[in-house]
Amino acid sequence: MKILHAAVFTAGLGLSLGAAARAEPVTLTGPTSTAGTYSTSDLAAAGASTPSSVVSYGGYTGISLWGLLGGANASSSTSPIYGDITTSTPAGHNAKNAILRYYVVGTSINGARSVVSCGQIDPNFGGTGTPVFVAYQETGGPMLATPELVVPGGPPGSTLANLTSLQLLSFPAQPTGAGGQSTTVTLSGNVKNPGAYTLSMLQSNFTPVQQTLSGDTYTGIPLLTFINSTSPSINNQIVVGWGTDGYEAVYSLSELANLNNIIAYAATGTDFPADGVARTITPADNAHGRFLSNLLYLEALNWNVGASLTATHDFNGDAISDVLWIDGGGDVAAWLMNAGQVLQMGLLGNIGANWSVIGQRDFNYDGQADLLLRDSAGDLAMWFMNGLTVASSASLGNVPTNWSVFGTGDLNGDGKGDLLWRDSASGSVAVWFMNGSQVTSSASLGTVPSVWTIVGDDSSGDIFWLDNSGNYAVWKVSGGQVATSASLGNVVAPWLIAGLGDFNGDGNVDILWRNSSSGEVAIWFLSGTQVQSTTSLGTVGGTWAVVQTGDYNGDGKADILWMDGGGNVAVWFMNGAEVASTATVGTVPAGWSVVSVNAE
Repeated sequence: MKILHAAVFTAGLGLSLGAAARAEPVTLTGPTSTAGTYSTSDLAAAGASTPSSVVSYGGYTGISLWGLLGGANASSSTSPIYGDITTSTPAGHNAKNAILRYYVVGTSINGARSVVSCGQIDPNFGGTGTPVFVAYQETGGPMLATPELVVPGGPPGSTLANLTSLQLLSFPAQPTGAGGQSTTVTLSGNVKNPGAYTLSMLQSNFTPVQQTLSGDTYTGIPLLTFINSTSPSINNQIVVGWGTDGYEAVYSLSELANLNNIIAYAATGTDFPADGVARTITPADNAHGRFLSNLLYLEALNWNVGASLTATHDFNGDAISDVLWIDGGGDVAAWLMNAGQVLQMGLLGNIGANWSVIGQRDFNYDGQADLLLRDSAGDLAMWFMNGLTVASSASLGNVPTNWSVFGTGDLNGDGKGDLLWRDSASGSVAVWFMNGSQVTSSASLGTVPSVWTIVGDDSSGDIFWLDNSGNYAVWKVSGGQVATSASLGNVVAPWLIAGLGDFNGDGNVDILWRNSSSGEVAIWFLSGTQVQSTTSLGTVGGTWAVVQTGDYNGDGKADILWMDGGGNVAVWFMNGAEVASTATVGTVPAGWSVVSVNAE
């Protein structure tokens, strides 16, 4: 049995690049126009320009995290614009207070993480206490060498020294529900006692506590006690709650360490039973946006589960893309990546000559990508991954081979990969909505003439098409329907799509192009279905080929993985239209190739 190995090689790529971007102490990514890199002096300058955002606490001075993000009041409760932050606002009840689905993940130089919710830092929902801030100097003293994320009153480990990144992320919107009174609240995820809790169970299984707000006394359970997390660190967990109508809010588990936050099941006022079996009470939220009535679900999750990340092929749940390999004999192996280094490598198993890996997505909602496999007879199977281990496997049955899987993106917004099918005989397009290996439902997306071919999909329901004349188009799919479709223009050979990814961290998928004749590389930056700008990255000659795109350094921006004819592997780390830096990764023996994210 062969073993895939990574051997650092000394020969350079031989690629001509501009000067590498200057490394900065902290990188802010996500759907905000303030995204960028900040030294402590940059942070001090930002604070000087907006004095109202400057915070001093615990011997440190800095800029509030909300201020650094450029957050502000929405123009209306359903506006997607919160100052410099642009949120997605799906139809239904999740259009209201969309900022509450967003959260920020801070990462220190040693890999420690701390999560804060946007409801926690938005002054409308987070109260009037000392806000979370990014420190840049000792109060009245010298500048810090590196920024520090300060969480006043947070549990141990929530404050991070040597801060290297801040990621603004969102949890997928839940489908709009029927509404009405809830009769159970289901607890799931990283919890010790999952299950559906009735009113009598809430009353009998926990010691009650009370909170009095605006003259109304609520009886219930501290949220932290009810959740009873199994995580060794509450600082890198989120809690997602939603009601019967689909209205949703994300909390950081660490903020719930304040035991004043409760799940209430009774009140002296008129909240119950109209508010269902239970509702969340967060006393700091004067706007009551995070008071979830008719509570239906509470889930405690890893910070990166369901996030709109570019690391779709992440097998160990660290929000960094990994690399899957296969050889001619059916051996499948993986490199677990961290920037330009292979942290771990291992053989996952042998699938034989008749099977292929045709998808790499998180199908079971655990924050780790799984593998979709198919054999030459049309049989389907899944491997559910846990790092370099196949934790379990399942059969999905058989589908006639005239039907092919062309994508595994999340087509209904539940954070799980779905299967996009096309019938080569009729041109029919269909989707299977997945929950692990179970097909929960299916839908037809219509029939498309055979001159059109699906050439790519992403993690959020974008499907890209090409016809025989070089016309490109995009579908945006929501649930079982094509919500919008648009032409992207005409691009003729030898220009071809080499990959998809969010290269500038604005939350929109972009298109990577390669000229197969000249070797020139270019990017189209998209906003929705519109091409906002284009840029050339230069020419890469020889036998170098783009083999994959993904976020290999965890900064929230897609990068480009290269491989040449000699098995040498390298990566370009992207910052929008610039190649910020490059790294040589390793060399693989002959016969091994990178498995595309969607290969069928």
